[in-house]
Amino acid sequence: MGRREMKFWRLTSPKYDEGDYSHTYINGDLSHAYGLPGVDCEVCGETWGGTRFLDFKCPAALRRLKEINGSWPLSREQHAQLQLKVMRTLRVKGSPFVALRPGDCFQPAVLDIPSIPEADLLWSGIGALVVSARVKRLLYD
Repeated sequence: MGRREMKFWRLTSPKYDEGDYSHTYINGDLSHAYGLPGVDCEVCGETWGGTRFLDFKCPAALRRLKEINGSWPLSREQHAQLQLKVMRTLRVKGSPFVALRPGDCFQPAVLDIPSIPEADLLWSGIGALVVSARVKRLLYD
């Protein structure tokens, strides 16, 4: 039996003129209301955290925690305790700093856009493709 060729396409953000407001006007500015804070390094004294986007919504029980609402930063020990609390609430198995990481962001994202979006696909983050709720439902529901 022969090998079947499938075609895939990689999407990259369109080029906008540097300093041009059209990018923000068309795509808006994407942010996440809830996420894990960064960590204070006990060795170098710097704060670090990533920007990984988690695949799940922040549970209502966690939204009222000050640490989830932008309290920044925590010690490694405090962060590990917060991660365990989040993992128990989400029923995620794994170890702190493995299943969850400093700087992780919960879904959904909030789009601040000065225009009415005409498309279901927007480039509102650094190299990030953002989809409307309608497209999300088509892909996941």
